[in-house]
Amino acid sequence: MPKIIYLKMEPYLRQWFIHENEGKEPVSIRRGSPEMNIFRAFIAKKPAGWTAEEEKTPDSVAIIVPQFKMLDAEYWCYLPPRAKQALYNCIKACLDVQLFQEIHVIRQQGLMLRDLVYAFMEKHGIEDTETNWNTLSKIYKRKLDSFSGNPTCITESEHDNHAQSEKTVLTFQSVDELPINRQLAFVVSDVCGRHYIIGHFEDPFPTIKRTQNLGTPGDEKAGYTYEVTLIGRKALAEVSL
Repeated sequence: MPKIIYLKMEPYLRQWFIHENEGKEPVSIRRGSPEMNIFRAFIAKKPAGWTAEEEKTPDSVAIIVPQFKMLDAEYWCYLPPRAKQALYNCIKACLDVQLFQEIHVIRQQGLMLRDLVYAFMEKHGIEDTETNWNTLSKIYKRKLDSFSGNPTCITESEHDNHAQSEKTVLTFQSVDELPINRQLAFVVSDVCGRHYIIGHFEDPFPTIKRTQNLGTPGDEKAGYTYEVTLIGRKALAEVSL
């Protein structure tokens, strides 16, 4: 019998999470997913006397503990409190990104936010309530407010010695401090709804320059300006999301 952990979630997040994972509870985490990586990094031996049922609440979701090589889930079935918080944050971030990506480009075509949020809820198994709509609308608006200015993405191509080289420069502003010391990739969308990725699984990686702006009283808000540069044979590739 599989081992279970219980993770407390708000109703809209619980409904979305179950729907995105085959609509069944207990939820089986997909291999290669960000959630699986958290289990792999932080799964621990269960403490003496601990049972998962102690953490079960009416608003929690049951998740099957993955089985890893050399780690028998019969004993390695405990996520410490901070690891569980990291798992919750990861799941919440995945919903936030999906909501913004699916709504933002379409909204730029003049459609009503109310209709788009309700359509998102319908597609992703979230109960059709005013409370859920209000929550998701606020998530979208906060995500929108985290960006400012007019982002630009410019790609230049040139041929040298019968080989093609591209240089893509993405510039945008955000109130979020991104971990620029990591190997990041960026997805951009154009006004027609097409998506492009800036980044590779291996060298060359994008270089990221971050400039902090402290803002001015009552006018420009504080934040960061990012300039992402990638040079390679293909620096901007179209992707399907």
